[in-house]
Amino acid sequence: GQTREGVLTVRVGDSQQQVRIVPTHRPSLKNLTASLQLPAYLKYPTLEEPIRSGSLTLLEGSQVTLRGAANRPLATAAMQIDGQTQTTLRIEGQTFQTAALTFDGRPTASFTWRDTLGLDSGAAWPLTIKTVKDFAPRIDLPGLSSETAILESDILPIKMAGEDDYGVREVGLRWELVGVVDAAGRPILREFNFGGSSPQRKKAEETYLLSPSLQGIPADSILEVRGLAVDYFP
Repeated sequence: GQTREGVLTVRVGDSQQQVRIVPTHRPSLKNLTASLQLPAYLKYPTLEEPIRSGSLTLLEGSQVTLRGAANRPLATAAMQIDGQTQTTLRIEGQTFQTAALTFDGRPTASFTWRDTLGLDSGAAWPLTIKTVKDFAPRIDLPGLSSETAILESDILPIKMAGEDDYGVREVGLRWELVGVVDAAGRPILREFNFGGSSPQRKKAEETYLLSPSLQGIPADSILEVRGLAVDYFP
């Protein structure tokens, strides 16, 4: 095919006309960016995330605005979700933009565009979208073995390490006297929580000092110790 600029001469009878030929590639997509607004309970600012490999993962309840940039000024652009009716997108120079969108499940969006030269994008550009739940935070008690023996006068530091994909609200610790109940027949347990984390803090670490003598734990007692972590999910 024609790959260099040239001039085409057209003759009809005694008439002659020259037409300049400028071979041009179809307009291509330079980049696609997602502007994410996470659910309000997370208290996050708007996040900008570049989309690579044609896939985007969203937290359930998030809103997303998609922005694309082509290599030439555009005349039109459209988006289609799961084969439904196309939606015309807002154009500004070389860029297009969707409205704020909310997705469920695993939809597939496709984008097409046409530049100001009248050339279109050819095949649609696909984007696979996956929505995920806000999973529970994770908690660990690093350095604490499955069985630990201490004297009544000892102090045992217990480190708590909480982690969450979007933010740890607080970490804590609960201990319970095994095989012992109070006068009402209820288990004897204590719970201690450490809060004050910022919403964007994905890891939180605190240390609890276990002292049998200060906390009234009788000698020869057996304690069951559990770590706790709380995120911002309501």
